[in-house]
Amino acid sequence: MASPIAMDTEGNELLDFRVGPEQDLERLDPHIPLPLSLVVGQHQGCTLLVFNRWRRQWELPGGMIDRGKTPREAAVREFAEETGQDAPVIAYSGLATFRLKPDNRLEYAAVFTAALIGRAPFEPNDEVDAIRWWDGSDIPNLAVLDAEICRITAAPTTVR
Repeated sequence: MASPIAMDTEGNELLDFRVGPEQDLERLDPHIPLPLSLVVGQHQGCTLLVFNRWRRQWELPGGMIDRGKTPREAAVREFAEETGQDAPVIAYSGLATFRLKPDNRLEYAAVFTAALIGRAPFEPNDEVDAIRWWDGSDIPNLAVLDAEICRITAAPTTVR
């Protein structure tokens, strides 16, 4: 088995990132759930991160895909709810595959990108204590797997 792309301190792994058309989401391995969508939102060279009040870390905005909704709908909804920013125009970027501890379960995440046109004020909410415009430098409590997804989506398609 190939080495993971990245691993966090809990042992969770980013195993793969597949670029392709959004229609590929309809042809996934049915034994691996696709429970969430993530958004890599950028403005003026910085990526918008949220500080998750429960996990106590900086991570990409996103969340669970509600029953009957698409990954795209979940990405737009969760981004706006968590960040207080306007709902973005998003583009499908790819599919992340994770192996999560403690039970080594596999999960997919649909990853979208957004070129944000501005920066709106933020008010803390039930999930998020703060937002940050991240320039790629080292910061404390950064979600390692999300940071790697940011790096991958910023790379030319041929590198992925």
